Amino acid sequence: MTIAIVPTKSEFERATPTAMKWLDSVRATALFGSSINPVEELKAGTGAEIKIEYKNIHMRVRGFGGAVTITRDPQISAGFDGQHIALEGSDDTNTVEWQHGKGLQLKGAANVILKNGDMVELVYNKNRTLWIEKNRSINR
Repeated sequence: MTIAIVPTKSEFERATPTAMKWLDSVRATALFGSSINPVEELKAGTGAEIKIEYKNIHMRVRGFGGAVTITRDPQISAGFDGQHIALEGSDDTNTVEWQHGKGLQLKGAANVILKNGDMVELVYNKNRTLWIEKNRSINR
């Protein structure tokens, strides 16, 4: 089991590479730009609220025990203005469906079902309190 120490937004904003030398290179990279998370298993019925503390995040997702549709409102918790997230499907059977609405503005108001290798990229708009789709890649 790996336990990550996640900085608060104010700690993140004050952090400098010099002050963070105690972190390993992967963790330091995450603090100052991106984080690649292990696969997140999302459960059916309960939905998911993904808490994000990094400027950019790449999260691999799959359904827990089968295909799931995210129903929680909001589907992804509020980020900070301009924050980016890439959600990548990691299983062809245990897919994850993200719905237009409930904190997400998806292109063409079309839901997205993520299978293995599929990806949707989102950017947070603080004024509109929405994650807005930037790009979608369906690799079937």
